[in-house]
Amino acid sequence: MDVTGARRRLRQFAEQVLVEVNGRTCVADYLSKHPLDKPIYMIAVGKAAVAMAAAVFDQCGHAVADGIVITKYGHGLGRNRQWPVEYMEAGHPIPDDNSLRAGAAVIRALQAWPPDAGVLVLLSGGASALMESLPAHADLELLRRANRWLLSSGLPIDAMNAVRKGLSRVKGGGLLAYGPHRRIIQLLISDVPGNRLDIIGSGPFIQNVHYRLPAGLPTWLAAVIESPAVLNSTVSPQSTVVADNAQACHAARQLAAAAGLPVVGGGRLYGNVNAMAERIVAGRQPGFSVWGGETTVRLSSHTGIGGRNQHLALLIARRLAGQPFVCLCLASDGDDGESTAAGALVDGQTIERGQQKALSVQQALAAFDAGTYLRACGDVLTTGPTGTNVMDLVMLLRG
Repeated sequence: MDVTGARRRLRQFAEQVLVEVNGRTCVADYLSKHPLDKPIYMIAVGKAAVAMAAAVFDQCGHAVADGIVITKYGHGLGRNRQWPVEYMEAGHPIPDDNSLRAGAAVIRALQAWPPDAGVLVLLSGGASALMESLPAHADLELLRRANRWLLSSGLPIDAMNAVRKGLSRVKGGGLLAYGPHRRIIQLLISDVPGNRLDIIGSGPFIQNVHYRLPAGLPTWLAAVIESPAVLNSTVSPQSTVVADNAQACHAARQLAAAAGLPVVGGGRLYGNVNAMAERIVAGRQPGFSVWGGETTVRLSSHTGIGGRNQHLALLIARRLAGQPFVCLCLASDGDDGESTAAGALVDGQTIERGQQKALSVQQALAAFDAGTYLRACGDVLTTGPTGTNVMDLVMLLRG
């Protein structure tokens, strides 16, 4: 197996897939087929907010009457400072003061805009932390503590968002209270399994139908959570998911087939990261496989550098050490946990490269410090902000 060529090929596949599910690309495609009524009042929130908003200005910028664009710090790539909208950056994955200012700004806008004006909502992953308004019994310190606990809990995203809704005035349809009869068009980039509209960004314009808290919440957190209010709203947003993980996986398989590679397997990426690593390495057939979704990792109180994709990549590298393979594990938004990396690109010599630098793979995994190990090996994958967020991708090429 030509490992150098295989590494280059998987990196190219990843770059092309990210273009396919980029917010600017996907929203532009939607707008070319579904012209919007004018004037346009716009709310864009999430890691892909700037890319999605850029498509609106590309297609019909002259018709944008007002709007707000809210994204993560450093994710403003592609923003035109002449856009006639308010622009804000806030904390993610832990909310901060700007998250509260962003929530207040969205509420003010909805109250100020003409009551008969429709609203275009561009929503992508990250919105849960980037925009918030708290009930009277909660404060920012409590919100930040709750989010830290959730991020280390190993809970799936739907369970985490159920908790977040109980600490919010905007999640779970909360924003419908500030214009309960408005016409709303939602374009969404999904970072959740099944593309559930009430989970993407914690569903600020989707009323809760099913609301169930996960078991095992700490007492201090369970005591302050309230069920989101049922609102008297007649609004049922016209919602379209313009990009998701299935689209990304399909694009990867098409690229592999076009390159003449046998596509031999893959599937859903879910559940405990250790169990998922075993499922990925279980197949022995040569060729290309792709998995999509999101694993869970239960963190200890003291962790190193890296995220679930780097951890998964190092698990796979240890299991397949010495074998002819290349594997790319990618967070599609460019953010893999507490690091500057998007994931990792490993092969059959990754563990040997670490050993040559006197590194212990067992210690790195036990300390959730895969990022340090992989960076020393030259196997960290860095993309920067990608303008999308469709969960994670794992591409495996075996010789």
